[in-house]
Amino acid sequence: MSQIKRKAIELRRRVQQTRETVMGSWGKWDTGREWNRGVFHFLIGFTGWLLLQPIRISMWRLGIVVMVVGPIIFVFDRWRIFEVKKGLDKSSSASRFTHWISDKLCRDSERYQPANVVKSLGGFSTAWLLCWLAEAPWIAAAVCLIFSLVDPIAKLGMLWPIKKFKRGMAQGKSVGGLLFGTLGGIVGTGVIILLHFTYQPFFPPQIHPPAVCVIYLAGVVTASLVELVGGTWDNLLIPVSSSIVMVFLYMATMFF
Repeated sequence: MSQIKRKAIELRRRVQQTRETVMGSWGKWDTGREWNRGVFHFLIGFTGWLLLQPIRISMWRLGIVVMVVGPIIFVFDRWRIFEVKKGLDKSSSASRFTHWISDKLCRDSERYQPANVVKSLGGFSTAWLLCWLAEAPWIAAAVCLIFSLVDPIAKLGMLWPIKKFKRGMAQGKSVGGLLFGTLGGIVGTGVIILLHFTYQPFFPPQIHPPAVCVIYLAGVVTASLVELVGGTWDNLLIPVSSSIVMVFLYMATMFF
């Protein structure tokens, strides 16, 4: 084989690796894996909402939960990376479990890097701090609920993209994903507002329902836009950005 041909083969191999990395970071469609990821993201956000609103756990206790669970998740993820790099040891149940996690929940670009759950933890921790400082647990609950809906439902854009973005920060995402995620977030927060009036009050009495609607809508739209352009950091940026916008609007309403 000539040197030129070997170089051409090597060049094609590198191009293919680059394509796989880019597609993996955006979510190369694998029905089973993406379904698992969507359910996992939903459970994380929905659990946070459940603790904050129906159960009404205090922000301090939620902070303790995050401080306890966070290091456990971080250590486990580092262990997963170590096991994957080491290779599968069929005699080890632990190794088989970590490889199962990597295969079923992690995209190719995450196999040897921190998983998105670690980034989500950083995002939720930041959102918790902002909402605690603003004394707005109902916004922290909204952050969790919006994350549980916008990110998983946006995956439907991989099946029905309507129009795909081929360049820029939204490369690999689609108009369909943006619309599905936004509609899912609006419906979910709308149900919470309805429950506030028919089942159990979730919002402080000093804030009027129209203000809640505006704040929630702004949080949903912000989360959807960040999911569109956030790349591999969207799981961190979605809770951070939506909490910033909603807390800012909430504080603004206190002056009017």
